Amino acid sequence: MRAVLLGIGYLVLAAAGATCWGLVLASSRRTGGGASRALGLLVLGGLAALSGRGLVAWLLAQQDVGFAQEKLAVGLPLSAAASILVASLWWMPRRGDVVTARRDAVTAGALAAAAGAAVVEIVLTVVVGAPVGAAAAVASVAAVAGAGVATGLARAAPSRAARRPALAAGAAAIAVVVGVGLVGFVNSFGAGALQAGGFGPAAAHGHGAEPGTSPPTGDRPVTDLTAAPHATAAAGETVQVVLSAQRQRLTLPSGKTVAAWTFGALGGPAIVARVGDTLSVRVTNVDIDSGATVHWHGYPVANAFDGVAGVTQDAVRPGGQYLADIPMSQPGTYWYHTHQRSSDGVVRGLYGTLVVQPETGPTEDVDLTLPVHTFSGSVVLGTSDVLEERVVEAGRSVRLRLVNTDQTPHTFAVRGAPFRIAALDGMDVASRSLRDRSVVVAAGGRVDVVLVMPDAAVRVGVASARKAGIALLPRAGADVPALSIPATAFDPLSDLGPALADSAPRSAADAAIDAALHGDGFDVERTLILDRLPRIVQGAPNYAYTVDGRVYPHIEPTIVDAGDVVRLRFVNRSSETHPMHPHGHAVRVLSVDGRMPEQPLWLDTFDVGPGEVWEVALYADNPGIWMDHCHNLEHAALGMVTHLAYRGVSSPFEHGGPAGNQPE
Repeated sequence: MRAVLLGIGYLVLAAAGATCWGLVLASSRRTGGGASRALGLLVLGGLAALSGRGLVAWLLAQQDVGFAQEKLAVGLPLSAAASILVASLWWMPRRGDVVTARRDAVTAGALAAAAGAAVVEIVLTVVVGAPVGAAAAVASVAAVAGAGVATGLARAAPSRAARRPALAAGAAAIAVVVGVGLVGFVNSFGAGALQAGGFGPAAAHGHGAEPGTSPPTGDRPVTDLTAAPHATAAAGETVQVVLSAQRQRLTLPSGKTVAAWTFGALGGPAIVARVGDTLSVRVTNVDIDSGATVHWHGYPVANAFDGVAGVTQDAVRPGGQYLADIPMSQPGTYWYHTHQRSSDGVVRGLYGTLVVQPETGPTEDVDLTLPVHTFSGSVVLGTSDVLEERVVEAGRSVRLRLVNTDQTPHTFAVRGAPFRIAALDGMDVASRSLRDRSVVVAAGGRVDVVLVMPDAAVRVGVASARKAGIALLPRAGADVPALSIPATAFDPLSDLGPALADSAPRSAADAAIDAALHGDGFDVERTLILDRLPRIVQGAPNYAYTVDGRVYPHIEPTIVDAGDVVRLRFVNRSSETHPMHPHGHAVRVLSVDGRMPEQPLWLDTFDVGPGEVWEVALYADNPGIWMDHCHNLEHAALGMVTHLAYRGVSSPFEHGGPAGNQPE
């Protein structure tokens, strides 16, 4: 948040600078302007505002250069050049009427350029964004120079414009805003990044490629990638799963009715399997006109079964079906949801839970899965919007699987017993014993809480709906405590002790990332700048959510080869939280604003807060074309979707098309 506040301060200082220079330009005359003390103070004010912006930009760059790239590379140099010229001319001694007249015209041009440069700084930040490209840089220089030259010529000419410099300066400022602002929309047009790079349907269908490019040869289509990435030798059972996307009118336990879309049941069907089992999945669409798919959120499926319309399959239309056999190779808490118009479908209820137990079965005596979801303003925990009670014998171990299926973080509370965090996003962790801590779960994230049932009631709830939740009672009729939300939240960076994880075997991914960190280096490194900027989204202007200044489908993918070790930096310049979710891979958190976790921390959905910088690493061991997007699905629908694309893989599917694919 500090970076966001500094960014706002920078804009205020830029506006102050533009105002100072504009007032001087509007108030000065052909002669004698430099003698005015008030105007001299305004000049000093413009220089002070420039100095303040330089300091703010330096502070932003200390956190990450992505917060200040367009300022340092283009905006500040332009403003500094024009401002220094103004100061030099303003306090230069005056000699003779003719020389003074010429100098006043040049000074007016410099003032207009300084004011225009300050406006350009604002436009670069709120319209163009970072990283600023060559086109925006050239447009900025041309706009500032044009504003200065036009105003200088107008002041020099014996015309009405000379007597009205404010009019000329206003016209120049409008030209600056329009010229530079249009550059911000340039990257919203053209071929999609996947297609232009040869990963999309251009390679399969021979259309949509950019001029001068040719489809890559020997590509493997995503439909061929059906082998489990982490196969297990265990041979378990075949679990039949039928998911029927349909409209339903549901009555919640409170008596409220909601018009929902479901896969056949509220928050489900809930799927439970063991490592070694195979899910035999049949997805049908009964009456969802916009189509449906099933994406296995967080589970390392083969790319062919990722369920992303337009990338790994076509949307299932009404009356259609999709079949998949998915081996269960990794235990943990996961969930599934549609990835066709998911900002609409998931919100309406097209989701369910997937729990994969170890091959030997549950590790706790009581195992409860508690997805949280908001239906038309009613928060449902599990399948209820009211408090439910369950009798659990004192001394028994309890696992609570907290799943956030909503668009924003949820804060949970477990009151009445100490607990520990046993898993994050399906990956086992070992926390210290916790009490009086809330648990914040990112949108799309999961947290497994384990406790031993005491001889008193335990209440589990969520801050957004304190009347809902579940009460674990040691005996029927036991008193249920009121729900209170602790102010201090569990911190995965500091509340996971390093010694507790030493005995766990290291995975190949951990070993590869450790080697990269300690000398081998990373094969691929990329910084992704998250922002909110005006862009063209799906053919219409919108206040979009961008990555590197672009919106889907124009965001460049991160291109990798199998076996690469990849480091990604996520820089959030916006004032909103972005729960980033890479498909097909978990990422290991390296640092958050420079803070490093005390033990290896693996997540598949992580909240990049306003002004935060997350550095994560992944091991490229699951070939395919994988989405990497904000799991506030409204943000994804407005542009915040990129991809991790393996070289040599292509997709025969396309955005839109006959199937109407909309993969956000």
